[in-house]
Amino acid sequence: ALGVLQDELRALHIAALQPEKKDLADAPEVQDIVALLDALVSPAHDLSLARALKSPLFGVPDDALVQLALLKREAQARKEAVSWFDLLQKQERLTQPLRGLGPVLLEWQGWVAALPPHDALAAIFHAAEVPARFAAAAPAALRPSVLANLGALLGAALQLDGGRFLTPYALVRALRSGGAGGARAPALAGEGVVRLLTVHGAKGLEA
Repeated sequence: ALGVLQDELRALHIAALQPEKKDLADAPEVQDIVALLDALVSPAHDLSLARALKSPLFGVPDDALVQLALLKREAQARKEAVSWFDLLQKQERLTQPLRGLGPVLLEWQGWVAALPPHDALAAIFHAAEVPARFAAAAPAALRPSVLANLGALLGAALQLDGGRFLTPYALVRALRSGGAGGARAPALAGEGVVRLLTVHGAKGLEA
C-alpha cells in the first residue's frame, strides 16, 4: 500500500520515500528500469512495458496507453496474438507520442540480447540519457537519491554472478525477488521529503 501511495505522490511531483524499505529493488526508478528490461527480455509482458512507457524514460500519457490497449483488443478480435511490443512496431497505426518508440525498443532489445546486462543497461543509459530524464522528473529533494539508485542498479548488474555471467532474465528475477546480492538503496534525501512509514515503523520512530 505504501508503494502505491509513493507512486501517486511521485506523479504529483511530491518527494516521498519509504525509510523502512531500503532494498534497491524497492526504489521506483529502479522498478521502472527493471520493467523496461523485463519487457525487452519478455516482449509479451505488456504490464512491464506499460510501466516503462509511463516512466520518465518515455513519459507516455495514459490516453496513449489506452490506444495501445484498444489496438490489442482489435487484434484479439481478429484472433491475432500480438503484444504491445509488437504493436509499437506497426507505425502506421500509431499516433504521437507512440510513433517512433518501436524501433528504439527493438534496438535496445538487440543490445540486451547481445551484451552482458551491465553493458546493455549502460548503453541504454547513455543513448536515452536515463539519469538526466529521471532527475528532471524527480522533485529536487529526491534527485540525489534517484541518481544514486540508478548508479547502484548498474553496480548490481556488474556484481551479480560476476557480471559477465549474468543474464538479463536472471537480473530481473533477482531484483524482483529481493535476491540481488542484498543490494541496498543509498539512503540519500534532502529536506522536505515525505517519509512513508508503517504504524510499526512510526511508533518505533516515536519511541
